[in-house]
Amino acid sequence: MMSPVMTASMMVAMMLPSITPTLWRHRRHLRATRTLRAGRRTTLFALGYASVWTTIGLALSALSAELSRTRVGSPMNAPFAPSIIGAVILCGGILQRSRWKAKQLLRCRQACAAPSTVSKSVMSALGNGWRLGLDCGLSCAAPMAVLFVTGILDARMMLVITAAITAERVAPSGARIARLTGALAMIAGSVMCVRAIGPSMPKAAYAATYFSDDHQLGTRLARCQSRRLGRRHAACKPEQIRTSGGLRAGSPRAMLQ
Repeated sequence: MMSPVMTASMMVAMMLPSITPTLWRHRRHLRATRTLRAGRRTTLFALGYASVWTTIGLALSALSAELSRTRVGSPMNAPFAPSIIGAVILCGGILQRSRWKAKQLLRCRQACAAPSTVSKSVMSALGNGWRLGLDCGLSCAAPMAVLFVTGILDARMMLVITAAITAERVAPSGARIARLTGALAMIAGSVMCVRAIGPSMPKAAYAATYFSDDHQLGTRLARCQSRRLGRRHAACKPEQIRTSGGLRAGSPRAMLQ
């Protein structure tokens, strides 16, 4: 199982491609305005941003450990069931194409494109980085959920999620890219759900057919038995029919009849 420190480090490393242009613009803006301690302000800005993703990584690690204890499934060790993975990917795709996602992505892109307001306090850069990390963290809710259920240790999925996040933040048409990745996630999630449910459908159909045939066979046997009894009653004499119908010979009712 991966340690919480390693998980947090991986989360921060995944955000480096998308935050690097922002840090470069932020430092250039500070130098252009001849702001004192530009290097320290940029460093604090980066630390504030990284602290948010460190917290996200620690939270994912704690959740993974709890799921591992309850044996529900752990993204660090054993993957979730295919049906659960497909459902989460499908919901993540729907969230990627929602208005809430578009709003959060717009806030993140605006903060990344325009340098933050320079304050007299050097420590204010830490708060600016923290706010940017919070906005970007909300914008990446769907990709992080997909990464969590598919496996944080999966290097290929990490590269895919990193590329998708970087493209929707840095590329000129980031909103379209987010909607495109959402559509692809919806298709992939739907296919996984169908494949997960598919193998159980023939078994259910076979069981239904089996019990249906069993019921029909029982009905046929009951009909045949009733027909045989009817033929026997028809071949017997009236006295024998009365006796076979439940009247014992010598009983009071039989003597009355």
